[in-house]
Amino acid sequence: ASDSLQFTSELVIDHEKFSLQFEYFRAMHALNFHQVFISDASGACLVVDLLHQKLMKAFKIPKSAEPWSTSVAFINQYWLIADRMGSLFLYRDDIFDGAIYQLPIQKLSKLHAQKMGIKTIKSLGDGFIKTTGNDGTIKTLFLNKEKELLEIYQCQKSAVKWIERVESFNGNEYILGFNDNYFVISKSSGGEIIYEHSCGGRHRHWDLHFSSIKHPDNDNKIRLAYIKRKQVNCVEFFLNDFTFPSPDNDDDVTFSWHTRVCNVVQMIDDDVKVLASGGEDTIIKLFKVDDMMNDEASLKKIAEINSHISSVKAMTMWKCDKSGDVWVISAGGRAQIVVTRLIGMTHVKEEVNFMLTNSLTLGNAKQSTFDPETRFMSLHFDHASEFLFVGCSDGYLRAFKLIKTDSSTSLRLMIESYYGKCILQVYA
Repeated sequence: ASDSLQFTSELVIDHEKFSLQFEYFRAMHALNFHQVFISDASGACLVVDLLHQKLMKAFKIPKSAEPWSTSVAFINQYWLIADRMGSLFLYRDDIFDGAIYQLPIQKLSKLHAQKMGIKTIKSLGDGFIKTTGNDGTIKTLFLNKEKELLEIYQCQKSAVKWIERVESFNGNEYILGFNDNYFVISKSSGGEIIYEHSCGGRHRHWDLHFSSIKHPDNDNKIRLAYIKRKQVNCVEFFLNDFTFPSPDNDDDVTFSWHTRVCNVVQMIDDDVKVLASGGEDTIIKLFKVDDMMNDEASLKKIAEINSHISSVKAMTMWKCDKSGDVWVISAGGRAQIVVTRLIGMTHVKEEVNFMLTNSLTLGNAKQSTFDPETRFMSLHFDHASEFLFVGCSDGYLRAFKLIKTDSSTSLRLMIESYYGKCILQVYA
C-alpha cells in the first residue's frame, strides 16, 4: 500500500454510473485467500475480491480524528470494524448496490481505551466474540442477533500490556504482544509470560509463523520475524523450551490457584458441581469439579472474573432453576459489588459492577453515611425478596435490591442500619 496510490471504483448498475472515491491507503486486512479489506484516511472501507477484480462491499466509519480500520471480522452475517480511535462498529451484511457507503447500526466507544484501536476480533462460536487491544485486557462480547446489538460480557486482565494478537496452537491459546521493549508470549490459561525477546519496542511490523517442521519432542517450531533498524530479523524457538508441566499432575495444565490469600470459597453441589473462590489478588476463579475414582476429585478452570479493583472479601452463588445459569455475587474493597452470570458453563457475563460513592441521608441533617474507605466484608442474598444484605467495615448493615429486567440488571441501596463496628458475618 502506498500513500500516493489513488483508487476509484466505478460501477454500472441499472445503466446508471456510480463512483466511490477512495483516498490513499491507511490500512489493509486479508479476509481470506482472495478478498481484502482496505480503508482510507476519510473512513471509507472497501471489500475487494482480487481474484475476480470486483468490489464486494463498501462501509463508512463515522468521522473522527483517525477514522481508519485497525481490525475487521465477518461474524454471523454481520461486519465488525474497529477504528484507530478505539471504537468498534457493527454493520449489517446488506446487499451492496454500489452507490453509497453503508453506515453502522451500533458503536462501542473506547472498548480498549484510545490506544491505537482494537487489534483482534475473534469469533468463539455461538455469537461470542473475543477482542484485544493495547490496554492489556481481553474482552468477551456477545452478538445478539435478535436485538442487533453487541453486549459486553467480560473483561480479563493479561500479563501482556500491549496485546497484538491471540493465537491457538497445539490445543492451547496464546496471547502475543509487547511489554516495553520486549515481544512476549503469554499462555491464556495460566497468565504468566512464557517467552520474551528484546526487539526494540512496539509500533513495528512483525509476524509469527507456526512451522510444520517437527522438533525431536514432537513440538512445532515457531518463527518470529520483525523489523528493527530497517532490517528484517528472524528468531526461531520451540514453545516447549519455555513451558513446563505441573510437578503434581502433568495432565492438569489448566489449574492455577490464587497468588495471594484466598478469602472465600463457595460451591454449588448440583448435577454439575461449580466452585468459586476469591481473595486478595482481586480475582474470582470458577472451576468445574469432576468426581474421580477412589473418592478423589479434580478442578477444571471454567473462567476468571477480573472485575474487582480491590480484594474480594465475600461471595454467594446459586444456580437459576429457569435458565440453568450460575449467578455469583461478590463484594470487597472499595465498597464494590459485582454480579456475574456463568452461562452454559462456558462464558461469564458481568451483570452489575456497583461501587458505593454516596449513601442515604439521616433525617433533616442531610448527613451522608458514606466513608470512602468502606469495605464490604460479608453478605447474604435472600432469594424470596431478592434483597442483598451487606455487612460493612464502617459499621453499617446495608440492604440492596437486585432489580432484573429483560434488558438489564441493577442494584439499588434501600436500607441502612448503623451497628457501630465492622460487621464480619451476615446471615438472614
